[in-house]
Amino acid sequence: MSAPIQRDSKVFISINEALKASSRLGRLITLENELSGGIGAEKKRPGYIDKLESTWNSFVQDQRISFSQAQKNLKDCFSKCCRSPIQRTLPRAVSDQMVSWIEMARSMQELNWIRDSILKDCRTLRIESAPASKSSVGKFGPTLLVGYPNPGQQQNSWVAYVLKWTDQRETAGYMVYEAFLSAMRQPHFSIPENIWYDFQRNRSMDSIGLLKRLDAMIAEELDGSSAPIPPLLDSFFKVYRNTPKNRDEIQTPLEQKLHEADPAEFRYGDLSEEEVEELRSLIARELKRSFHLIPSSLDPSIKIHGRQLLVLERLNGENLGEFARFKYKDMDIEQKQHLFRLFGEIAVLDLLLGNTDRLLQLSSAEDSLLAIDSEGSNLGNLMFARNKEGLHSVYPIDNAVDEEFIKSPVKREAYLNFLGSVFGREGFEKGLASAILVSLRNGFYCYPSDLSKSVAKGEHFSVKTVAKELEEIMGLKCAQCMQGKQCIKGECTEGDLDRLFVCEALEEGIAEMTVQLKELAPLWQSGRAEFFKAQLHEIYPEYLQALEERIAVFDG
Repeated sequence: MSAPIQRDSKVFISINEALKASSRLGRLITLENELSGGIGAEKKRPGYIDKLESTWNSFVQDQRISFSQAQKNLKDCFSKCCRSPIQRTLPRAVSDQMVSWIEMARSMQELNWIRDSILKDCRTLRIESAPASKSSVGKFGPTLLVGYPNPGQQQNSWVAYVLKWTDQRETAGYMVYEAFLSAMRQPHFSIPENIWYDFQRNRSMDSIGLLKRLDAMIAEELDGSSAPIPPLLDSFFKVYRNTPKNRDEIQTPLEQKLHEADPAEFRYGDLSEEEVEELRSLIARELKRSFHLIPSSLDPSIKIHGRQLLVLERLNGENLGEFARFKYKDMDIEQKQHLFRLFGEIAVLDLLLGNTDRLLQLSSAEDSLLAIDSEGSNLGNLMFARNKEGLHSVYPIDNAVDEEFIKSPVKREAYLNFLGSVFGREGFEKGLASAILVSLRNGFYCYPSDLSKSVAKGEHFSVKTVAKELEEIMGLKCAQCMQGKQCIKGECTEGDLDRLFVCEALEEGIAEMTVQLKELAPLWQSGRAEFFKAQLHEIYPEYLQALEERIAVFDG
């Protein structure tokens, strides 16, 4: 834990990429929503693109045309082409948005850039797959599943990720889970790759796990570029200067200068120190505005309350409920053993770090007394994704830590007592394994019914079948079988013995993770963890204090 977590990020490598991707995505979403409004797939490639391009080219070839006339011609050309009775693939709303951009242009160069941008968006648009969809609306804002064509790459190359507006409980949770897993020897599960931005507190976690000031990251990209106009600033010009703004939105001399400057002639080095500082803040503000454009393009009524934006690797797989429905039936006994061993490991790490919304949930008869609840596991917070070897990798997701046991002194103390009672007794593995089995069984019983189409095709495997199997495991009482020995009472069949080995795997996973956490406790207390703890203190100091107390339970 003495060094930043090294990550080969599949989401955003830099602020520059984030700004370009988010602004472009907002336009793609708007076009997608309009173009996919009940039009058949065979009609979704608008013929107006070629018409618009040829018509505009004929205008600009006339050297005598003035800028104002060119602006009017492009606006008329775009409006007429898109509103033609024959070409109804681009409704009025999108046309109005693009026309407003044209009206804001101040030079022929800007007109050409807007025209090229419109055409590029239309050409790269993949109508058959929406670039973003609303997964859910949470407490702090929407969770969006995102995908859009990767510019300059092959046609089937896509950028895919998840945008989630959240708070410090989740960003700190992802940071801590990743840190603990990176410090373990050969962990069997992973955390989705992630970065995040906190626009209000001017903080960001970069792609290698370093916490930085957001404007400092922007400054690094600006100062570290040898190009006449740094890539980030070039992206900023294209987004900021060509986004319609009212005159009252241009409030400072720098903003006026940016709107009037020719991007080809603008030099970052010509700015004063005060203007450089203002420019950094302006780009950070534009980054926030650009990201917020995405949900409003999907639904203007969506409200965003989260202080932080989490950008996650988009996993190509299914949650535990869907995995049980379609994949569990094909697993052999060894694969099931591996699966339940993972469940044991994840449950123990969850208990230490404070996630009570996955395999195990907690209840309290009173504030000072906690116990494991039998309400059922949240099957949606475990994802299964196929890896390069064709096997299924397991990813805990939604790794927010429970704030209830952090901020309340009484409940924080109760949580420590609970951890001590669970892991302090001899043979705790069996009791915890039994609690996980009950929770999983109830989670499967509460999972939504199977889809009728899957049932009709004979492709389903009811999750209730998994629940029944777990119930049978819990009902086996032969002590000899529980020790993996041959049944001397004749009470258990060979299949029963197989299922008991699954139960044994759960206990093995619990024991393995407990040992690893005990091994990590001295490392946590050493100076090698100071860098990580300093970062966590800046993000969520109360959680760092609670975590220190919990680790002491394992160290004791």
